[in-house]
Amino acid sequence: MATVQDIYNVVCNRLSEPGGLVLNLATEAEFLRHFADVVQDFCHESGCSKAIFTQMIALGQSEYIIPDRQLRVEHAFVGGKIIQKVTIPELDALLRDWRTVQDIPAYYHEDGLAIKKVEIVPAPNYQGTNVPGSGPPYGVYGNFYPSQRNLTTVGSQRPSDINYTLGTTITGVPASALQYLTWGVLSRMLTSDSELRDEQRAAYATARYREGISLFRSALLEDLEDAD
Repeated sequence: MATVQDIYNVVCNRLSEPGGLVLNLATEAEFLRHFADVVQDFCHESGCSKAIFTQMIALGQSEYIIPDRQLRVEHAFVGGKIIQKVTIPELDALLRDWRTVQDIPAYYHEDGLAIKKVEIVPAPNYQGTNVPGSGPPYGVYGNFYPSQRNLTTVGSQRPSDINYTLGTTITGVPASALQYLTWGVLSRMLTSDSELRDEQRAAYATARYREGISLFRSALLEDLEDAD
């Protein structure tokens, strides 16, 4: 398994410091900060790692917390059946008095809510199966459990590590994506307000990084189409 040290070595070589960041143009701490930002951004933008989270639906409760481990909600399911993402203006046009009606949820929205929350609509007219967990939010990862008629959200997964050292093993990112993490770190370092700033090289590094995100996003879409 690759470690952060492997990315650090490549970055140093491309900055013409093969022995490490010893010229004081950048520090190891700055590299690690950029690396943490890039890993999270890459997972978020490419969707290369997904988290499935199921939590109990409560009678009449329409708003639910999304766990920190999910960077965003890309799909939502109730009882294993997908529900449609909409906006509040669309709900106003679709369902009369949707704020007060209770039924089987068929839609969800995120606009107009606090961060890391979704609202399912109509509000559920039943109580789901109790889900254990250390919470909050209380729930389980990795399955839909359709017979329980609960709420399942699927979205890009936050990396398990957020505090990196050079010896940290990189998880949650495919090995074939590691080269793009290097370009992402270089992009940030070369656009920083320091003596390393180099707009031409930064533009190239940014283009390579965005290329990686596009490639992985396209590959995931192809997998989904093949699965259908």
